[in-house]
Amino acid sequence: IGVMLEPTHEPDVHGMEITSFSPESNGLKAGLAEKDIITGIDDIPIKEMDDVRIAMLDKLPGETVTIRVSRKTGDTTRDARSIKVVLHRPTPQRPHP
Repeated sequence: IGVMLEPTHEPDVHGMEITSFSPESNGLKAGLAEKDIITGIDDIPIKEMDDVRIAMLDKLPGETVTIRVSRKTGDTTRDARSIKVVLHRPTPQRPHP
């Protein structure tokens, strides 16, 4: 999905916080934002990085996953959202001459 993650420090939300995006991030294109906290991928709850790895283990490029996030909408409020992201298809590499 093209995101960099770290554990969240929000006391009431468990998940992995998006800290930045790769240059060609399909997650960014789909509507994910920095500081969103990923709480689920498809049917798998996300609490730590290992959960992300397990959720993505059998996914293939071109598949669509549903990312559940908690997004801050005010000083003390958060909003739950589901965002569909198509997984990146790598650009074929040309062999070196």
